[in-house]
Amino acid sequence: MPNRLPKLLLVLFGALLLPVPEHAADAPVQAGNDGIVVRGWVEDSTLTQDKPLLYTVVLSWPGPLNRFQVLRIPEPELVNLELTGSGSSNRLEEQPDGGLQSFKTLTFQLRPVHTGQALIREITISYSEGEPARSGSLTLPAVAVWIDPPSLTSRMSSSTTYVILLAIFGLTLLYFAIQYLRKRRSKPGETAQETLPLPEAFRKRLYQEIDPKSGNLNDAAQKLKALFLTFLAERYGAAPAPGELREKLAEAGADDKTICDSVKLMEKYELMEFGGARVDPATFQELYGIVEGIFLHQKLT
Repeated sequence: MPNRLPKLLLVLFGALLLPVPEHAADAPVQAGNDGIVVRGWVEDSTLTQDKPLLYTVVLSWPGPLNRFQVLRIPEPELVNLELTGSGSSNRLEEQPDGGLQSFKTLTFQLRPVHTGQALIREITISYSEGEPARSGSLTLPAVAVWIDPPSLTSRMSSSTTYVILLAIFGLTLLYFAIQYLRKRRSKPGETAQETLPLPEAFRKRLYQEIDPKSGNLNDAAQKLKALFLTFLAERYGAAPAPGELREKLAEAGADDKTICDSVKLMEKYELMEFGGARVDPATFQELYGIVEGIFLHQKLT
């Protein structure tokens, strides 16, 4: 009990100073007269200092996505927290009665600074509807969380993870060194006979390494992306940054179809990763089909 008393006093003192909602970890729904609704929440009201915090804000309204224009969504004002990243996505759902429901989701990745009380202050979101525009605003209440010190297990886990990563890196280097020496010692005739054309070799790897029916499609999508970037590096000398992809592939002599499909693929990855959404089977099949199509096209050209 004596060890908990300072913490309880800090919580009570902070509650008097800071305007927190009734449920700190789950801010209530705020609704406008015109049907638009906003809700904000955090995953945990108590977390350790070494854990990230995700704050989610969802706007929803009946009708199409363009019914409302969101004019201003400010970054949250933070106390004892730092903003490390953010993302947004839009979604349109058909309701059982045949109507449409629009959703705009914003996520803010936050990092605790110190132990003790932390706060996400209230956010006012401005929007407009129709012509002439009718403006309105919704305000999300503040959300308070408590930051505990990192646990001893967590600190030990971080050190162990670092050692494991170093070991994996060392074993990977050793593996490639052994493979390189084996290739150098192999006979030239045998090497030429066993080597497949690059597009065919990567298509074979696609079928062996990437499972379209994987239970973890997010992980499978990242493996698919890594395989494709490795192909670009070996085929054209480098895997350019997304903004330079079209120009670099053209300079390297890639044909128009390969360039267009590659740009389309990377744009889909950028959009998917920015929104932070989970990869569904339809999206993964589309990504997989684009990569497979590029390998098949490269084989025939």
